[in-house]
Amino acid sequence: MFVRNTEFTRDSGANDIDARTLWHYQAIVVSPNLLSTTPGVGTAYLTSFRDANGGFLDGSKSYRLNVPANTPVKRFWAVTAYDPATHGLLASDCQITVGSQTDPVVNADGSVELYFGQSAPEGFEANWIKTDPSKRFFSVFRLYGPLEGYIEKTWVLNDFELIE
Repeated sequence: MFVRNTEFTRDSGANDIDARTLWHYQAIVVSPNLLSTTPGVGTAYLTSFRDANGGFLDGSKSYRLNVPANTPVKRFWAVTAYDPATHGLLASDCQITVGSQTDPVVNADGSVELYFGQSAPEGFEANWIKTDPSKRFFSVFRLYGPLEGYIEKTWVLNDFELIE
């Protein structure tokens, strides 16, 4: 979510007004802990507006997001869906957040398949976020207490896959 850093400066030391505006529009908060490189400290946010093919996430379509095994977090991870028009939580009559503390179905290899769309695949209701078919959406995947795998980029979250 941060283009460069929490001080919103470029390598030259110049103020990066565009990055600051984008961040404040997104979250209205700045915390140096979002960029912490100390294992187990702070949080990390991975934001997605598009699928693996480059298309915007569309609430009328179905998607799968594979969370690889051994997510490098000290505390927990969670993914939440948002409305891009308001940047508020996605209006839904179902859950809008799934994470390691919500008891998702875990694959034999330790990975977790998350689903976004109008209906959950049978047996994966705990791994499903219902989207609004009349709107696009975006997601934020949060790591609470990111560990070395995230910091060193040896663990990488997969892209959203459109289910056809």
